[in-house]
Amino acid sequence: MDDLPISRRDAAKALIVVGAAVASGGAGAATALASAPYRDAKLPIPARIDDLLSRMTLEEKVQQLVGIGDGRDNIEDARGGFDRAAARRNFPNGFGFICSPSFNHVIKAGTDPTFSPSETAAYMNPLQRWAIEDTRLGIPAIAHEEALHGCAAATRPVSPFRSGWHLRGIPIY
Repeated sequence: MDDLPISRRDAAKALIVVGAAVASGGAGAATALASAPYRDAKLPIPARIDDLLSRMTLEEKVQQLVGIGDGRDNIEDARGGFDRAAARRNFPNGFGFICSPSFNHVIKAGTDPTFSPSETAAYMNPLQRWAIEDTRLGIPAIAHEEALHGCAAATRPVSPFRSGWHLRGIPIY
C-alpha cells in the first residue's frame, strides 16, 4: 500500500465509489443527478469521489460495504434469476458487490452448479440496470469472483499457484 500514488484514505474512498466511475452515463432514478459532477468523466477522480461522498447518506455509504453472497434469495426469484422488485424492496440503497455471480445456487441434481459466462452476463445485466436505474445515485454493483489463481467458475482458466506468495520477501500463507 505504501507504493500507491494516492493516500490510503483516498484509496478507501475510491473503493467505496468505484462503481460510480463506471456509471458516469447512467440514467433512471438518477436522472435528476445526470449532470452531477461525480458523473462527469472529464473531472479528476478525486473531485468526483468528493462530490459523490458529499451526496451519499450514511445508509448509502454503509450499503456500499455490503456484499450479497449467501443472501442472494433476497434478490432472486425461485429459479435463481435476478428479481428487480425484490432488490428494490430489500436493498433500496443498493449494495456494493455481489459474490460469485456465476454460481447458480438453485441447483438441480446432476446439473452444473455454475453459470456459463453468457449466463452470468444475463444474470448481471438486469442487476446492474436495477442498481443504475432504481437507486438514488445509480452506483452499479461490483461483481466479485474468487480469483486468487484464476476466476474460480465454470469454463474459466485456473492457474496453478504456490501456497506462499512473496511480497517484498515476506512469505504469505
